[in-house]
Formats: sequence, C-alpha cells, structure tokens
Amino acid sequence: MVSRRELLSGAAVGVAGVCAGCLGNDSTISASIFNDELVKDRLTGDGELSNTREQLLADIVAGGLTDGLTEETEHFTGPPMLYQDALYDVVYWQTDQRECYQFEAVPAADTIDGEQTPFDELPEADRRVLEPHRWRFGDESGSLDGLVAYEENRVFESELVGNQTQEVVLIGGAPYRFEFTTTNPDSYIFVGQRVASSVSEYRHQLVDEHQFELSGLSEAEREIFEDAIDGGTSGNSDNDALTSLVERFKEYETAIGDDWITRWRGTIYYVSIIYDSHW
Repeated sequence: MVSRRELLSGAAVGVAGVCAGCLGNDSTISASIFNDELVKDRLTGDGELSNTREQLLADIVAGGLTDGLTEETEHFTGPPMLYQDALYDVVYWQTDQRECYQFEAVPAADTIDGEQTPFDELPEADRRVLEPHRWRFGDESGSLDGLVAYEENRVFESELVGNQTQEVVLIGGAPYRFEFTTTNPDSYIFVGQRVASSVSEYRHQLVDEHQFELSGLSEAEREIFEDAIDGGTSGNSDNDALTSLVERFKEYETAIGDDWITRWRGTIYYVSIIYDSHW
C-alpha cells in the first residue's frame, strides 16, 4: 500500500541526502508566513479539478476506485487533495499478487460489548487494508462499502474474509458486520484516506509534526533571513552566512521536498531553499 505522503516523504529524504553540503553557485532561500492561504495554494493538490478528475476523486473518497495508472489518476500522486473542504491522501494498491475484495459493512446495533472485536485487536492483515477507510466509520455513518487488497500470503490471517460467523467489529466507535466479495480489478485500487477535515486542521498538523525554533542566528544570518521574508535572497558558496544558515535548516527534517516549517521571533514561516547545483 502506497500513499501520497509516503511518496513525498521518500522524495524529501532523497533530496536531503543528495543536497548535503551541495550549496551551489546561486542558491536561493525564501520564507513566507505559514497560514491557511499558503497551505491551500502550495501544499494541496490542484484546487481547480476538471469534471473528470473531480468525479474520480469523489469515487475514490466514497469507497474506492479500480483503474489503471492513467494520466488522470497519476494526478493524485502528489500532495493531499482538497475535496469538499477536507483533505485526502490517495492510497493505492497495485493488485498484482493480491487478493482483492469489495466489502459491505452494516451497523450491528443489536450486539453487546462482549460480542464485539475492537478494530485494534483485529489481525494486522485486516487492520492494514481497512485503515484507509477507518475515517468513514461512526455512529452516523450507516452501511458502507469499499475496496481492499490483501497480500496473497497474508489473506489467510484475516478474521473477516470468509468469516461465516459474521464477526462484529467495533470501528469508529460503532459496531459493524462485514461481508467480503471477491473482485478482480485491472491493475490498481485507489482509496481516499482523510488527512484533515479542513485546511486549517492540516496546517496545524504540519506545524505539530515539523516545526522547529530558529534561534541563535548571527547578525549576518539574521539579515539573510529577514531578506528571505521580504521576498527571497540568493547567494553563492562563498557567502559563509548563507551557507551556515542553510546548514542550520538541514539539521532538521524537511516538511515537504526542500521546504521547512520554522518559528522565528514568534511567527511561523514556511521556508523554501532552491539549490543551484549539479547532482
């Protein structure tokens, strides 16, 4: 199972590794106040979806989509997608060497606590495939359906597939009975996993996960960072202050790509560094 976040995380690690010590002849650092508008404009998928892509995303969020990796679906392998005010990672399984199923989950209000299996106590094989759907379950959800893909050598571990006893699972605070039906998608299953219910919530998540305090700057480094806030500053490898400032950032994990989130003098900034170098 691959998510958009994992793709971006892998790219960030790769870039950080390649760029260690490689400040080029004309590298640029810029800093912008980190607010909802910036998140929406720069850290989410295209806000202007075509009708086709919007319908595809609606199907993905509603329970899953089977398709090849086309130009349309490749569009979703980037930052979280904004759809009806919430943000979604698109998780996908390549269906080769996997057992694929369509599930139906029906509320089981007639059961008592002792007859229910909490989601976290299910076998790992079941938890892994249902986790992207987990946000959809709850007291007000009603019946749900969706697509999942088990690894061929793990499906035998499932307590849900082929379960004739209709085991009741407590998921999202509500009990459900699951029924699985075999399906045969062409090559991929795409599922929408909610990242945040709003742009503001996503911004706070990024701050909590990636923010660090920028402090102890020399006078020359402070001047460079202030220029970066005013619209960006560039320099070369002979500029010791720029080099040392960039090295400070590289001590911390990037948020996305070559971008960091830092707090400086009480304000949170989104900082981008563009390296002019031959990798």
